[in-house]
Amino acid sequence: MKTGSRSGMKWPDSGRLDSALRNHRGGSEAERSLRGGHRRSAAVMERKFRAGTRVRHPSWGEGIVLDSKVQDDDEFVDVIFESVGVKKVSANLAKLKVL
Repeated sequence: MKTGSRSGMKWPDSGRLDSALRNHRGGSEAERSLRGGHRRSAAVMERKFRAGTRVRHPSWGEGIVLDSKVQDDDEFVDVIFESVGVKKVSANLAKLKVL
């Protein structure tokens, strides 16, 4: 190891430093596997509910879709109902029927 002139810090020799930099640039094993194309490929789910779509909920009645977002294997839908106001519901659980 070399000693720095001002602070007295000890620096690793250049061979160890180069090796450490190469390992650091490679990232973690998870990062390397993602770059290598080892990602899980999820099937793209198409949205069923779009803004402006009229729907019926079994308990809350008729409503209008404000927005929807696909997340994992479900679609989360923001709906405004006259009886209860705005609700965010899971399309898999809410049993919404498109009118």
